[in-house]
Amino acid sequence: MTRLADAVHTWRKVLAGAGIVVLVSLGGADLAAQEQPSRIPQAATPAVATGPAGATAPEAVAPEPAGPGGDNAAASAEGTKKTGFVGLPIPIANPTLQQGLALVGAALYHLGQDAPASMTGVGALYTSTKSWGYGLIQKVYTSHDRWRITAGALRLKLNLRFYGIGANPGPDDPYLPFSLDGKVYGAQVLRSLGKHAYLGAGYIYLSNTTAFDFKNGLPEAPPGDLGLEQSVAVLSLPFLWDTRDNLLNPKQGNYLNVTAILSDPGIGSDVTFQQYRFGYNHYARLNDRMVLAVRGTACDTRDRAPFYLLCTLGAGDGLRGFPTEVYWSGSTAAGVAEWRWSFAGRWGMVAFAGAGATGRKITDLKLDDVVPSYGAGIRFMMAKDYGVNIGIDYGRSHGRDAIYFRVGEAF
Repeated sequence: MTRLADAVHTWRKVLAGAGIVVLVSLGGADLAAQEQPSRIPQAATPAVATGPAGATAPEAVAPEPAGPGGDNAAASAEGTKKTGFVGLPIPIANPTLQQGLALVGAALYHLGQDAPASMTGVGALYTSTKSWGYGLIQKVYTSHDRWRITAGALRLKLNLRFYGIGANPGPDDPYLPFSLDGKVYGAQVLRSLGKHAYLGAGYIYLSNTTAFDFKNGLPEAPPGDLGLEQSVAVLSLPFLWDTRDNLLNPKQGNYLNVTAILSDPGIGSDVTFQQYRFGYNHYARLNDRMVLAVRGTACDTRDRAPFYLLCTLGAGDGLRGFPTEVYWSGSTAAGVAEWRWSFAGRWGMVAFAGAGATGRKITDLKLDDVVPSYGAGIRFMMAKDYGVNIGIDYGRSHGRDAIYFRVGEAF
């Protein structure tokens, strides 16, 4: 899922950023406010982080847990005696929602032996596109990290741009302004299959109104189904495998996410479609200060999905430099490599290059019309003991450019 998922994941990552501040301040070693609470080295002296966190590019609908949190049993056991609270403003910067601010509040606590930190959070955001949203989230982690349960509700209105489907428009091509105004409810359950693997199921229900502004006319490829009023129900079935050594700033390891997304009237949806997502990351430590990170993704949509839930580039694939609503298509594939260098104390930089392709079907990708992406960014490690970076990226693509503020890395 794409634009809707952008807002959902932006809001969730904002809350996760607040959770990182709490956990680092408490000296917790698992950073469990994120999707992957595990394998963060335990520090002898906790670092207190007071800098802001931020929103990152969204991943797929399913969250991406890493392996079990048992490696930090001592810290988790100590954390059972502590509950942390935080409330803070967090900046937002990306080319889809543009510039804005989020206000968040979160409480983090442990519910069992060797359990990563559970979280209860609330948040609201507003951006320069007059997009807004507010909601709440609950994340529960049981003893020994055997079960992970996430539930949430979100009210939002997004003001976006429609360039057509599969059109690969340029930066000066016409677009059709539109808004998504809806409510989202969802839950997901994941079960550990072993040291590095999880299998689960999730359900998301969206009640949405889509409104178009036709003052400037239509683009060349208007959507076949405008979906002015729709209820969309989605069942997600994720499989996850993760051997990374650090969830926010990996130095080595692999990460695999394979997710099937199904929508059908039988589960309460007005539409019928299927979407299949694949993502694989590899991290190689070049030396004590340099890391090479590589990510490959693919997405394929079947049947008649609403246009705002089609596959797209720039949504969790690591490509940067353009709004994600530019490249809606039935199928996409992308690859990107990023060089990461810690050059002085807490300061570092990244340089990235990649490309993506779109097509009606996964077997019909436009390989002769790929979308380039390249750029660089600066990083500051706000919590050195846990590898928590904040940073700003600058990306370019086909005459476009964009600025991103983020917590952690792009992938």
